[in-house]
Amino acid sequence: MRELGDGTPAEAEQRTREIAPRLDITRQVTVGEPLMVLEIESRTAFLVVVGSRGPGAFGSLLLGSTAVHLAAYGHCPVLVVRGTPNPAGPVLLAVDGSPAGERAVELAFAEAKMRGAVLPALHVRVESSGPISGNCGPYRPRSH
Repeated sequence: MRELGDGTPAEAEQRTREIAPRLDITRQVTVGEPLMVLEIESRTAFLVVVGSRGPGAFGSLLLGSTAVHLAAYGHCPVLVVRGTPNPAGPVLLAVDGSPAGERAVELAFAEAKMRGAVLPALHVRVESSGPISGNCGPYRPRSH
């Protein structure tokens, strides 16, 4: 158990101290089923940040089952990190007009304000309830 507690969390703590030396950091190893532990911890969290998928071939098939579970059952906003962020990029807000989406709007505005970033809001809707064709191609913005 000691090896588990001194591995990746210690490395993450060290990287965080290098990036933000004034940040108050605590490290804790919790033993339990990950989805249950994260869902319980989300009850008192401001934000849960997870990667897009787990390690290994089976984990990559699940395409982020932890993120999907937390998005459905978590008690706070969930940020799924995939790829390398563009520090100069905008904060993209997906809006759908739902009450749950209002909280997303608030969080996106706060993040954009904190970073001094542009905040485009994208409203996407499904035009058909039929099956999605596998050859839709990449998204291309309309010219105005």
